[in-house]
Amino acid sequence: MTYYALSYKSAVPMTTLIHIVDKSTVNPGVLTIGKLCDGFGITLKEFFDSPEFESIERFDM
Repeated sequence: MTYYALSYKSAVPMTTLIHIVDKSTVNPGVLTIGKLCDGFGITLKEFFDSPEFESIERFDM
């Protein structure tokens, strides 16, 4: 999927997508992640259940 298509499907500005991909945005908000999940046709649960998140430790404040 192109940045343009994902931007259109998710209602996330293309500049935001580019900043996430090039890592100039290191901590996108959960609302943005939720919109991107909608654009990809997955749920937030599916996103956070992916193997990339298995090794992240809990951060207690």
